[in-house]
Amino acid sequence: MTKTLAVRIPEQMHTYLKHKAVQQQTSLQAVVTTILVEHQQHDAAYKTELDDSLAAALNAWQQEVVK
Repeated sequence: MTKTLAVRIPEQMHTYLKHKAVQQQTSLQAVVTTILVEHQQHDAAYKTELDDSLAAALNAWQQEVVK
């Protein structure tokens, strides 16, 4: 599933993204997605929240199975 995200960024950054897309022969969306994936992989706070969320979901699931 994909969602639309509209953001305003400085013109210089927009130009950079367009340049990278042309240079890599890909879409602007692909460049932005790659950047976000790389950022997310190095975001320790997000990983902690995700781990906590997954642990809570697993715990809830296990409690339902035991019933």
